[in-house]
Amino acid sequence: MSGKTVRSIAKLGQLDLSVKHKETVRVPVWAGVVATVVGGALLFLRKKRPSRPTIGA
Repeated sequence: MSGKTVRSIAKLGQLDLSVKHKETVRVPVWAGVVATVVGGALLFLRKKRPSRPTIGA
């Protein structure tokens, strides 16, 4: 994941001085695999669960 921030330092008439800073956060491969497996399991388990009847309808 990465994100950029732009910060204006000075503005002199039409001249605008700014600084761009890029920050990257490294996510381990195993964390991506775990997130994918957990997401798939949640989708699979959600489909297997029988629907509950509504009360009072």
